[in-house]
Amino acid sequence: MLQERDSRTLSVVMDALIRDFEPREAVPYMAAKLIFTDDQRDAILNMPRRRTRVLEFVRQYRRSASNLDALISFFEHYGQFHLATALSTTVVPEERSLLSEHNLHTCLLRESNVPGRLKNYVKREELIENLRFILRDLASTEQFWLVVHGMAGCGKSSLVAEALRSCPEILSRYYEHVIWIHDGRSSRDSLPSLYADFFVIVADSLVITGREPVTLIQAQVKNALLDKPNALIVLDDVMLEESVRWFDQLQCRILATSRNLEIFQASYGNVVPFRMTPSGFTISELTSFLAGAGFQNVDCDVIQRMHNLSSGLPAMANIIVHLARGSVERLGWLCYQLESASLGSLKCVTSYRYASMEEAIQTSFEMLALPQKEVFTSLVVFPVDEWLPVEVISLIAPVDVTDHEESIYATEEQLETLAKHSLLDERQAPQQCKSQFEYRIHPLVGAFLRRTLLKESPFVEELRSILKLRLRSFIEESTDERTRMRVVTFSEHFLRDNCLELQSEENVISMGAGDHQMAAIRLAQARSKLTTMSSAAASGSAQKKKKRRSRNSRHSHNDSTRAPVVMFSRVKGRPEMARLQLLLMNVDERQLKYKVKIKEGCTVTALPSGVGQLDAHASTRVMLIWRRPPDIDDWSKVKPAVLLLVGEYGDDDKPESKRRIIQRMNGYHHFKSAIF
Repeated sequence: MLQERDSRTLSVVMDALIRDFEPREAVPYMAAKLIFTDDQRDAILNMPRRRTRVLEFVRQYRRSASNLDALISFFEHYGQFHLATALSTTVVPEERSLLSEHNLHTCLLRESNVPGRLKNYVKREELIENLRFILRDLASTEQFWLVVHGMAGCGKSSLVAEALRSCPEILSRYYEHVIWIHDGRSSRDSLPSLYADFFVIVADSLVITGREPVTLIQAQVKNALLDKPNALIVLDDVMLEESVRWFDQLQCRILATSRNLEIFQASYGNVVPFRMTPSGFTISELTSFLAGAGFQNVDCDVIQRMHNLSSGLPAMANIIVHLARGSVERLGWLCYQLESASLGSLKCVTSYRYASMEEAIQTSFEMLALPQKEVFTSLVVFPVDEWLPVEVISLIAPVDVTDHEESIYATEEQLETLAKHSLLDERQAPQQCKSQFEYRIHPLVGAFLRRTLLKESPFVEELRSILKLRLRSFIEESTDERTRMRVVTFSEHFLRDNCLELQSEENVISMGAGDHQMAAIRLAQARSKLTTMSSAAASGSAQKKKKRRSRNSRHSHNDSTRAPVVMFSRVKGRPEMARLQLLLMNVDERQLKYKVKIKEGCTVTALPSGVGQLDAHASTRVMLIWRRPPDIDDWSKVKPAVLLLVGEYGDDDKPESKRRIIQRMNGYHHFKSAIF
């Protein structure tokens, strides 16, 4: 098999061979050199025209020869020195002439299957120039993966197509062929059809049944690629690791577009990542896009708002333009919808594969493993479009470690995976702390988290309260000054700007004995019900509590003038029932035993149990079910439920070490008013 370098030289000299070479004279010479077999000789000589004989000769020579020495020797022996010189000359791509516009158009559209330019297309000059430079730099490499990756809808495919279309030197000087095929397979069962489609394109053949083994198709593809030397294969929208492994066996030049960079770690070859940064239009590009769609004199505030809410993501901008139907007023209203409604409500058919960005991001989310899904979900409490230190995210990220330093590295590992799935932006941190990276949430990803994935969920408020509590605790206890200052900077901004989209009243009740905080109970009031559960919150703001010692110095009581009021929420379809969820947190270093006690006569049940124990810094949830007495038909006639939360530290074998805290709470139904 001819080496790639020599095969490229044959392609460069092809025009001269077609003009001056007669294979009938060279076939016996090559047979004597044991390069051609009898079958190959007959295949060449049976061609009726000289042009087809030249093409078949070159095809067979590529398969059988190991270098160009025999062909050069033939031309020197028969006096065709100009052909021998051409084959002996090292090809310098920059010295090759550019293809004509007609030939380039034919190469792109008729032979390469490159998609056409989209209407209202806006050229992204900087990204195109960067991609063109990398393609030119990699041209001398015989095998590589160039992976254009970014979040769904950022314009990866359009960028690659435009780079090939607007940079004629790529196909004129550096690559002889471009083979474009759309992948988009999300299930392994559909991959054989992809391989079969690729074989049909590469081999220019329809002789395939679709029932061939994958290994046979791969061998046929390798053979067919010999006729297309120096080819650039474009795999559009790669989603599966198995697809990467199959194409990697071809050992050729591949440009892939994908939202998931992680799957390309399966490649044996060189992988060069090209991140779509920025992922969306700039303000000027977005203005040009709107103007191209017929929106003239759009208010600058509307354009700025649209850019802030979507970061100029091309797919989202295209959906909004289609829904606006040429109306500037409707465009402004749609921007308001983008700020408050779910992404699924902005839905229409466009050139993009997905009808809404909700579907596109949901597809990315479903590709995650469970640990990444849990960490991704916890990001709902953070502001969007701002760089977040890992030290802060690790305070609430659900990773399976107890030490905070370990949790930073464990969290960073999960965040790195999310960034490779294009669900987060990643950059080097400006300061050298335990984590070297920072992460940013795209505005549309944040909208997906808040208004789709965790829509109407009370756990958002719970997470927010936990984050505030742990921020304060970390700032007080951290001994690493650099890390502490990063957390302080974020904490001040977080608490000052109140950047969360979900607003709720909250009450954190801290209970302690001596110098120890014994427990913290977070009672979060959900703005609306979940399908299976409602969560209630304390009414009113958090109050400072004074504590006093009882006659027993090991007991501590809340001495506020009135016990905190908690509100039970209604249960859909069950008017006789109300629910309240308690989040119990042990913020101490010691194990805590707890008990939720109900005053005798109250029809309240604790699920799964009102009794248990918490390890250091652990938390748990207790569901309280309040049933209305059967002889009362109105909640307004039901007396408040009196609840006692008892927490105890210490060893039963050492009475002097035991500490107990008691917190009383008055519970009301959602419909029942209470005087505060």
